[in-house]
Amino acid sequence: MQRGSIGSFFVYIILIILIIAGISAVGGLPSQGSPTSGQVVTIVTPTTGATYSNLQMKTFGYITLAPSPTLAPPPPDTPGQPMPPTALCRPGGLNVEPEIIASTVPANGQSVSGNGKIKIWVFDERAPMIAPNEKTNSDGSISNPGQQTVKAPDTYLYEPAIYLDSHTAESGGSPHFPQYVKGKYNNNPKDLAGSLAFRNVVQGAAIDPVPAGAITSGCIYSLCYKAEYIWNVANLGLSQGTHRAEFVIHDGDVDRGIGCVNIQIQ
Repeated sequence: MQRGSIGSFFVYIILIILIIAGISAVGGLPSQGSPTSGQVVTIVTPTTGATYSNLQMKTFGYITLAPSPTLAPPPPDTPGQPMPPTALCRPGGLNVEPEIIASTVPANGQSVSGNGKIKIWVFDERAPMIAPNEKTNSDGSISNPGQQTVKAPDTYLYEPAIYLDSHTAESGGSPHFPQYVKGKYNNNPKDLAGSLAFRNVVQGAAIDPVPAGAITSGCIYSLCYKAEYIWNVANLGLSQGTHRAEFVIHDGDVDRGIGCVNIQIQ
């Protein structure tokens, strides 16, 4: 044997031992077949489409990883079918004071003609807030819309608005502003910062008679400011059938009331 050959032999032996130990540590070489331990193996076929990637990855544990699909957009509105309630419709969260919404016409499930009006009455211990500098005529119609796109600190509009069907406030849907504002209101959000929400209360046109059964729990004892907002159905672009109306109303201090009704357009 040549000089140094014995040392080289021992080096090879050590390397072989290390390789065997490494394979044992990871559970041996991966099998080329499916496991027979009873584990269910799911074969995932790549799915085409804009919301998926066709790249699949297979690990030693036979787990196929597929990218999660992005959230699908809301389904299109189906005329004649009532829409399910949204998160904002339920009390809690942003909907701190749903009780300020005393009544709506039409009520939930009732109908209105294409030339009719949608009305909502609001009762609160402070004058409900509308858009900054908005002004009304003697009959309640809007003479100056003011700054209707100004948002409150909660990122929703000061101006009362209806959101229709799947075009909800929380999904960024387009707001529909009322054509009439009646009763008492405050059009100066700066009052809220100094707790002076009583200072710039405007006495507008007299509200229409409140429907029987109206909820008045939004008031506190003698502190009761009443407002009414009216939308012309013809301005909403609604087809005949059932539609959901989501009312998003600023309550006049730092909270908000939200209500939802399904209405039939005749």
